[in-house]
Amino acid sequence: MITWFAGIQRTITDFVIGGKTRSKLESVAVEMESQDFQIYRAIKKAIPVSIYQAFKFTLLAAVRASGLVTITASPAPTQDILIPKGTQLATIGSNMVAEKIYATTADAIIPAGETSVSVQVACVTAGTIGNTGPNTIIVSKSTIAGVTGITNAAGLSNGAEIETEDARRVRFTQYISSLTRGIDAAIEYGARSAYLADITGAITEQVTAALVVGPPSDGAAGAFTCYIYNGSGGARSDLVAKTQQIIDGYTDPSGNKISGFKAAGIVATITAATTSALNVTASVVAAAGADKTAIQTQVEAAISSYIQSLGLGQEYIHNELIERVMAIPGVVDVTFTTPTANSTPTASQVIILGSLTVTVP
Repeated sequence: MITWFAGIQRTITDFVIGGKTRSKLESVAVEMESQDFQIYRAIKKAIPVSIYQAFKFTLLAAVRASGLVTITASPAPTQDILIPKGTQLATIGSNMVAEKIYATTADAIIPAGETSVSVQVACVTAGTIGNTGPNTIIVSKSTIAGVTGITNAAGLSNGAEIETEDARRVRFTQYISSLTRGIDAAIEYGARSAYLADITGAITEQVTAALVVGPPSDGAAGAFTCYIYNGSGGARSDLVAKTQQIIDGYTDPSGNKISGFKAAGIVATITAATTSALNVTASVVAAAGADKTAIQTQVEAAISSYIQSLGLGQEYIHNELIERVMAIPGVVDVTFTTPTANSTPTASQVIILGSLTVTVP
């Protein structure tokens, strides 16, 4: 602007910093720059939105934490005990932490002469609020004659908040990679898109991890196995069937053919992953004057977080857990009674947290 103005006249020469003419031009330039920035920001925001809309790539809804709860009767009943679908169970609440309520997703029966049954439950509230540790769902919100005990052997950690923009960006990149059907990445992406929902549309269970194991690993040409995990305890048969349908391809109720993710002529077998519980016992030495109760809570959270982060076939690295615990402020030393070494699961297994005991003497 200064160059242009100086070129069209010779009367005004006050272009030094702080000069009146320069200040006037600067005020206009700043406003123009502001407008340019706003347009740039709007376009930057509009591009991914328009792309997502074109591909109908909406944000994933929040997910309800789900898993298995064992309901027991002692002594063994002389007749069947029905646990109706929708029966509410809960954790113990306190002044500091509200109770978490879960509902059974199907009818379950403790047969006469038997003492227990395992039933799938889902938190009534979607999101991470439903995640809970092992043996914490122990309360029945309604009386069921003959039932004497309730517990969840494994923790529930598959509850998730509504998808973030960063997570959608990562998922979209994976989706683009999956457009070349038949490769492992495409099959695993297709498997992770499977989920189950209740009548309100809320997701009650989804595939959180998938792993393809195929030729020549299994020795069968033209076939592969895809293991799926729901973030809690393998996967229900309904979720396995839904995933199989997505990978193979199907015809929807309107008669539209939905392409699968495997190559034609290849046999795909979808199988629920199994879990391998890892019991952890640790003794922590705290710094002088440190809050031992707070340190114990932080150590338990660090251990749970690390083990819950392990995926299908992923090895437990003992030194990594030690490093995470030692990084907690106030921790001077830590000794693990169990485990004491790395643990490597099979491709079809996920290491989960079993019992957790942390002492800070």
